[in-house]
Amino acid sequence: MSCLLLADNLFNTIAYPLHTVAGDEEAVGHEAFHLADGRRGTTDFWSPITANAQHTATVTCDRVRGANCWFLDRGHNLAGVQVFVEVSQDNATWQTLASPTIPSVTSHGTIVTNANGVATEEGAWGQLVSPVGAGTYWRLRIPAMGAGLLPVVVGLWVGMAYQPANNFLMPWSEDQDDLVVKETVSEWAWRGRGPVAAPNTGTMNTKLLTDDEYDLARVTVGGHFGRGRPMWIAYDQLQADRAFLAIRPSGNLGYRYEQSWYPRQSQIQYVEHEPLRL
Repeated sequence: MSCLLLADNLFNTIAYPLHTVAGDEEAVGHEAFHLADGRRGTTDFWSPITANAQHTATVTCDRVRGANCWFLDRGHNLAGVQVFVEVSQDNATWQTLASPTIPSVTSHGTIVTNANGVATEEGAWGQLVSPVGAGTYWRLRIPAMGAGLLPVVVGLWVGMAYQPANNFLMPWSEDQDDLVVKETVSEWAWRGRGPVAAPNTGTMNTKLLTDDEYDLARVTVGGHFGRGRPMWIAYDQLQADRAFLAIRPSGNLGYRYEQSWYPRQSQIQYVEHEPLRL
């Protein structure tokens, strides 16, 4: 089992306030900043104006930045479309980091690192790439999709994934959830309920294997996730179709030195971010 966590996102101008994000075209109300605003609603997305034309969304970084993983959130309309993640030093000559054809259906048991990534059970998609790309300019390039068609991208992550050297420790379940519902109970114990949600919730029990690993954990978990930014959690890359997006709930978080283990360890609580309506 090999877990993967992605909270880093070069397109997030809150995490990187000196970065700028722009689309080659931006429809009113669907500007490029929507790509990394952390919202998952069906009306919150980037989309250009001209149909059946190639389009790009580009981030200009404050310095050379690296990335080895990227995710598309659910709600995109790119299933069956070949798309390109590209990197450049000068915004003129581009190198292709990844060029997958986004799967149309979930492929159970698919590894994140395959040529076309993996579609999750809720319709998101992710891919781990090798080697790591590096550059000042990063872009998502979407070729012309056909007559009358415009790309719709609800959420885009491009960044450095953290792959813990030690897997999550028991107890652990990738399917643990909480039932969230408002209800009224009659005197006869009949229950009237409103809409039901069942977000994944739980605790990732982790133990680092070396002190050096703390630098990676500190950036992803203590930094991005710890500041409330959404993080993709794939507990096992061989079952990456079960990956989900989570945020940190209120409470304590940290990697501590404790008895009976060296170096650090942590219990990382999470709750699924804006779960799909049932």
